[in-house]
Amino acid sequence: MRLDDEISGLRKEISQFRTETRQRLEVIENEVNKQVALNYNRTIVDYVIGMSHDLVANLKCDRPDEEENCKAMLAERQEEHLALLKAGKFTASYNA
Repeated sequence: MRLDDEISGLRKEISQFRTETRQRLEVIENEVNKQVALNYNRTIVDYVIGMSHDLVANLKCDRPDEEENCKAMLAERQEEHLALLKAGKFTASYNA
């Protein structure tokens, strides 16, 4: 009888250990997935920002005398959009 009680106690401890381990692994998995998603978003945002700056820098306006002014205006208009992207406010940045 005493041996059965010990075995039963060990089974309960093992079951509890498995449950706790599973819960901890789920928390770790969720955190890893969150970090991967954040890094993915940062990579995309950095790419979009870089491409936007390159696009403006490489534009050729029809009138060379107004090219700098044209580029400055475009860069200024993009700043709000890019700031919202960088802050993670994607929906708001689409409407900017």
